[in-house]
Amino acid sequence: MEQLEKKKNKLFYAYEEEILSNDEFKERKEMLNKRTQELLEQKQPLLETLEDTVTDEILYDYLKSMLVNFSKILSESTSREQQKKLLLMLISEITINEQRAIDSIKLKINHSLANYMNKEEGVSIASTPSSFSLKNVGFSTIDFDIAI
Repeated sequence: MEQLEKKKNKLFYAYEEEILSNDEFKERKEMLNKRTQELLEQKQPLLETLEDTVTDEILYDYLKSMLVNFSKILSESTSREQQKKLLLMLISEITINEQRAIDSIKLKINHSLANYMNKEEGVSIASTPSSFSLKNVGFSTIDFDIAI
């Protein structure tokens, strides 16, 4: 894709400098646009496949590591405010059934929680660098919603 952009820039330069005729310019520009479109069409299924593969591979190890470290940080927290902050970062929803018992707890494990645990608490979480560097291949950050 970058190479095609460079070729387009060279093409426009050659046209501006009147090295290429109008017809040659249009023809070459059309070829480059078609090639760009072909690459974009090839890229999309690959990104979807990569997203599925990466998610399957990192899900278990990442969640296990995150929850183990979260538990350690929570138990070592000295202030109630810090414990409350950690729980609010992790829990998105608690539902209660008709018997007034906890029915389910939804956890939200996302980039901000991982960053907090890595930076603020100094805890290194296994799989975090690989899982959150997916931005480099066109994905947004990983965001898990888990119901327990």
